Amino acid sequence: MAALMGEAAEAMAAGTALAQAAGLAVLKAEMAALSHVLPGGVTDSIGADDEAQRLADEAAREEGFDNMPV
Repeated sequence: MAALMGEAAEAMAAGTALAQAAGLAVLKAEMAALSHVLPGGVTDSIGADDEAQRLADEAAREEGFDNMPV
């Protein structure tokens, strides 16, 4: 009986590990997709001109904010 319960526990642990791995794979895929959609996420293929434009856009955006501490 104890051996049967041990086998059942091992099977449940293996199933849980498989479910966790599948969940983490989905999470990784979602994060990769979001990195391509959100601004500033992907910088691997950015050239010098694109980087200069991004910095100019960011500076213009920051200029419009009131950065005084409260």
